Amino acid sequence: MKFSVLLFAMVQLPAVLSTNAAEESSEVPPTRQLLPNGSECSESSQCDSGCCVWNPFANEVCDDDAWYRDCMEEDYTFVYADLTSNTGSTCASTTGTAADTTVTDETSVLIMTYNLYLILLASDGPASLDDRADRIAAWFAQSPEGGTYDVVAFQETWVAPDTIRDGMIAAGYCHYVYDDRGTLGSGLALYSKHPIERHDFRGYQNACASVDCAVDKGVSYVRINKDGTMINVFNTHAMFSVDNHDVRKRQYDVMRTYIDEQNIQDELVLMVGDFNEDKINTPALYDTMLSDLAAQDFVLDQDSITVYSYDPVTNDLIDPESAGAGSVQQALDHILYDDSDGAIAPGSGSTCEYLTPKDSDGKDLSDHFPMSCDVMFGENLVVAASSDSSGSSQSLLGSNSSLWLLSRVALAAALGAALIGFEYY
Repeated sequence: MKFSVLLFAMVQLPAVLSTNAAEESSEVPPTRQLLPNGSECSESSQCDSGCCVWNPFANEVCDDDAWYRDCMEEDYTFVYADLTSNTGSTCASTTGTAADTTVTDETSVLIMTYNLYLILLASDGPASLDDRADRIAAWFAQSPEGGTYDVVAFQETWVAPDTIRDGMIAAGYCHYVYDDRGTLGSGLALYSKHPIERHDFRGYQNACASVDCAVDKGVSYVRINKDGTMINVFNTHAMFSVDNHDVRKRQYDVMRTYIDEQNIQDELVLMVGDFNEDKINTPALYDTMLSDLAAQDFVLDQDSITVYSYDPVTNDLIDPESAGAGSVQQALDHILYDDSDGAIAPGSGSTCEYLTPKDSDGKDLSDHFPMSCDVMFGENLVVAASSDSSGSSQSLLGSNSSLWLLSRVALAAALGAALIGFEYY
């Protein structure tokens, strides 16, 4: 998406936390692999030492707690919930107790990635965001297609995340993880019809530029158990603008390192989100991204409605004549799979397509179109019993000190005052 930064500081005002967050936050998070000292981190609970040292000038790293170090505190959360115990739940069920066996190509996961453009300076204006969030939620809850996915990953849910949550629950996506920090957070969310066994987050920290440094973009990790088959999804929203490819390269390094740290064996790994890398107009940069991430993309179905995810020609939320808006059709949103040494490849026949969701009046729901992929499970993928699910509502991921929060707000205000305009997707 593109918008002016004249009111950017206003966007960074912390959103009011959900009244339901306390109800969703309880018990102990799923087991996570602790990082040794010297490892990059984004929260103290990631570190074996219990201290992720806040650093305004470089990436945060794990280190021993000391009086002269500021350990990042647990004062924000990603909200996680499993609502399958609720009466009348329409969520898909899975026992996670299947015996080890190979999976045929007929078994697959249907996954979507969708940038929702829920940010205060969207082109339709801040007063319309709640209404548009309602229409997005209604599409998933009421349209024939909206409730058919196994997994849906969102970006730019900075405004009205609770409205999206309620609509996704109504559509049967009763396992979810979303960032509830409002406009200071990452804007990431993931909804699933199958149990979430692990979830985590790694911020891009200082791998950023311009106004993107005022928010906490990064990678959200979720491990999903679909009837005993584990699907590892890494959801991200990378740096905006073609001109910022060098910044994105640094972010890809963070993402690849983060994936490697999970030491995932014999399980499918997917990378999804708004990568802001245009496959159509800058294919060389796109190929560089694939190389940096050690990833590959899927075949785009020949029946795909469009080959673009950002399309000012057909999307009615984009005004190509307005200040700061662009007129170039681009493919920025992607679903990729891990192609590193030893990674499990998806099965043959996996395909993707771009969709153009509309509300009941035929209006577009976001300035981006979502990508949907039907990913086949490869023949070497092994079904395994669940081993680390906590099976309850929790709150995980925190780790910001008040100094970190104040620095973000101050940076946002300074950038808002200093910059006249910029392009942001």
